[in-house]
Amino acid sequence: MNGTLTPHTDAVVHRRKWEVPRIFTEIQHLGSVGDEEMERVFNLGIGMVLAVNAMDAYKALDALRASGHRAVEIGQVTDGDGTVNVVA
Repeated sequence: MNGTLTPHTDAVVHRRKWEVPRIFTEIQHLGSVGDEEMERVFNLGIGMVLAVNAMDAYKALDALRASGHRAVEIGQVTDGDGTVNVVA
């Protein structure tokens, strides 16, 4: 999962917060593709990530869902060195 972070922040993405579409499981199995490659190339079904202040997360989720989007909270931004960390 790629993105642009400031040099002093990390994105912590919790892998179990969303269901990976079956097509990605098939691609991984049939192509013998590793987890890291699937994350990097296909984002495992995550189409877009929106970072908002934690205090506004529920308002953002409500607004997205009211507009017909499937929205879930998948992680947080923390102090760090500009990397994206996918955790189980």
